[in-house]
Amino acid sequence: MSRATDDIQLAGNSLLLEHLVEELALGKRNQRGEIHIAYTPERGAEQFAKTYPVFHAKYPDVTFVIHEERVKEMEKHLADGTVDIAHISIRQPQPAFDYEWIDSEQMVLAVPRGNPLARKADEAKGPGLPLLDPAWLAGEKIVLNSQETLMRDMVDDLYRQAGLKPDVLFETSSSKTIISVVENGIAVGFVPQSYVVPSRKMVFFTAGHRYEWMLTVAHRRDYYLSNAEREFIRTFKEIYQASRQDRQSATRVR
Repeated sequence: MSRATDDIQLAGNSLLLEHLVEELALGKRNQRGEIHIAYTPERGAEQFAKTYPVFHAKYPDVTFVIHEERVKEMEKHLADGTVDIAHISIRQPQPAFDYEWIDSEQMVLAVPRGNPLARKADEAKGPGLPLLDPAWLAGEKIVLNSQETLMRDMVDDLYRQAGLKPDVLFETSSSKTIISVVENGIAVGFVPQSYVVPSRKMVFFTAGHRYEWMLTVAHRRDYYLSNAEREFIRTFKEIYQASRQDRQSATRVR
C-alpha cells in the first residue's frame, strides 16, 4: 500500500471518527443538558409554567436557565448567544433569527366602565372589539407602558399620528398593573389583546391592524436546535393555542 493510500485511509478514518463523536455529542445533547430560554415576566412565565410539566415528562434530564426579559433585551441576548431560544413578540422579523409563529395579537385600550369613553364601546355595532379613534384619547389620563417594551413604541406612534401628547399618570412595564389601575377607575391604558376578559369594570377598544404583532419562538439562524429544543417549541405552541381557544370561548360575550 502506498504512502498516499495510507494518508487517504487515515484521513477517512479521522473524518469518520469526527462524525461519530459529533453524533454522540448531539445524541447526548438531545437527552440532557440545559436550555437558556428568555420570556416576559408575565405572560411568558405563565405559559412556560403550563408547558414545562408536559415537556419534563419526556425530557426529565433537560434543565432550563430562565431569563425574564423584555423584547429589546431578548433580541440582544439572542444575538450574542446568552439565550438559546426566546418567546418573543415581533413586528418585523430580524434576518439573524428564525421564528416559529405562535399567534398574532393586537394592542387594545382598556377603559374604566365609569369613564364617558366607555359609552362609545356600548354603542358600537357588530362582532369583535370596537375600533378606537385615537382622537378620543385627548384629555384622557393614561398609565403608559415603559420604554423597554415593544408596546411603548406602538403607543408613542399612535399618539404621534393623532397629534396628541399623552397625559401620563405613571409608567410601568407590567400589563397587570395597568389592568388593576383601569379596574379601579383611575386611568386608561394599553395592554395586549390576550388581557381582554369579560368585565363589569372595564371595556376594551382595539387599536386596529396597524398596531399588531406576532408572538413567536425565536432562535439564531446559525444555531442548531436539539431534539429537546424542537420538542419544547412544539409543546409550547400546542399548549398556547389550546389556551387561546379557551380564552376566546370565555370572551365571546362583550
